[in-house]
Amino acid sequence: YVKYVEELSGLKAFNKGIPGGGIVVNTKVKEAVMNTKDGKLDADLITLEVGANDAKAELGDPSDNTADTFCGALTQCINYLLQNTNARIVVMSSTTGKSTSSGGSTEHGYAERNRCIEEVCRKCCVHYIGLGDESGLGWGRLNNNMDISYNADYIHHSDLGGYNLAQ
Repeated sequence: YVKYVEELSGLKAFNKGIPGGGIVVNTKVKEAVMNTKDGKLDADLITLEVGANDAKAELGDPSDNTADTFCGALTQCINYLLQNTNARIVVMSSTTGKSTSSGGSTEHGYAERNRCIEEVCRKCCVHYIGLGDESGLGWGRLNNNMDISYNADYIHHSDLGGYNLAQ
């Protein structure tokens, strides 16, 4: 969706996303977020799309600030960016993910994860966009119906799905 965001907004995007990684599950992602040597110091806006690749990480709660929970790692990433850049920070929850309700396991549900992301953002005073829910490409459309015109494999968007997200 990044190319469509550029076209629709007139912004110049620099996509620093790391495929297949989360901020807890793959520490290379967290290290990349918490690094200003890649141009972040010159950025006006930094967006973080989080959630799908951390579905099996311990969720924690929005008051966490430890590296071993999703909420804690997200808090650390946001605070680092707030303290080390002048950019506006916007956090977006991923549109998809096959996780289900936790039921005693560490795998947490889509809605539960998004509520926590929103609360962490509120606590840190940064903007939150529920990317799937606000674009109409949330859990119901992409997982229950598996509409391949928007999403091919539960995680990756089709060209049409990317266009809808950018809108």
